Amino acid sequence: MLFHRHPTQHVHINIRQLVSAGKCCCVVLLIANFGCASSSVGQKPQQNTTGPWTVSSHGVAPYGVSFTIGPFQTSKIGVVQSRTARQEPKPESEAVQFINDKVNLAFELEHVSGAKAAVRSGFEDTGKFVQVGFLKARKRDTVAGSVSMNGQVVGQFSVRAQRRPDFGMTPEHLAGIKDGSVETSVGTIAVIHRFQPPPPAKSLVAMAMQKADEPVEEYHLGDRIVASRRGLQTTTVSIEPDLPLDVQFCIAAAMAIPLNQQALTETAASVSMFNASAGRLAR
Repeated sequence: MLFHRHPTQHVHINIRQLVSAGKCCCVVLLIANFGCASSSVGQKPQQNTTGPWTVSSHGVAPYGVSFTIGPFQTSKIGVVQSRTARQEPKPESEAVQFINDKVNLAFELEHVSGAKAAVRSGFEDTGKFVQVGFLKARKRDTVAGSVSMNGQVVGQFSVRAQRRPDFGMTPEHLAGIKDGSVETSVGTIAVIHRFQPPPPAKSLVAMAMQKADEPVEEYHLGDRIVASRRGLQTTTVSIEPDLPLDVQFCIAAAMAIPLNQQALTETAASVSMFNASAGRLAR
C-alpha cells in the first residue's frame, strides 16, 4: 500500500545517566521499512501541542526503561518486557525482514489523547555480510521496525546507527548522509544524519572548553524537515504538530530506538567506571 505525507513538531530530550552498579548490559539496536493503512491513518491529534518538550527517562536499561517524549510515553523497554511482548502475534501486513526473524525489542507508545501503538523492532536483514575470521556473518548495522495501531500496520522504519567519524568530520558528515527511511501514510520520510559544528570559540579558554560537533538526525518529507533529533545527554526533538497522528507515532517510534541505545551505552559506561573504581579501592 502506498502512502503520502505532511508537516513537524518540537521536542527536547534530557537523557539522564542511568547507573546500575555491578550489572552488565546488553546493547540492542534497531529500526525498519514500510507501512499499511488502518482506520487510524490520517487521524489528527486531539491535542496539537507545539513544544519544545523535555523528554525524560525512567528506569535502567536493559532491565526496563521508559521515555516520555512530549505527548508520547513509551512502555518499559527492556529484556524481560520485550520477551513478553514478542509473544503477541506478528501483524499480518508487517513487511519488515528481521535477521533470523528475530524481534529484539517490542514496546508500546501512548499519546496523551489515549491513542496507542505497538512497536516491534530488530536488526534488519539487508542481505549484506561481514567477514569474521574465516566465517561470514550478516551485517547488523541497520535497525528496522513496524508500528501498528488497532492491529493494523500504519508504518515501518529502517535506520542505520549514527556513527561519529574516526578521523574528523568530512563535508559529507556536516552536510548530511541518508541513513534510513520511515514509510508512512503521507509517503516516505528520509532520515538524514549529520553533525552540527559548535559556534566559533572567541578565546583560547572557550576553545579548550568547546563541545564536540553535535549529532543531528533529520526527517525529510520532500524538501521539508518535518522532524529532528539532536544531541546526546541533552537532546532536542521536533515533530511537526500538523502531521497525522499515525505518522507522528511512526516518527516517535523511530526516535525511541536510539534513545534506548543511548541509555544502554550510558549504563555500560557507568558499570565500567564503577568496576574500575572498585578495583582500585580493592588494591
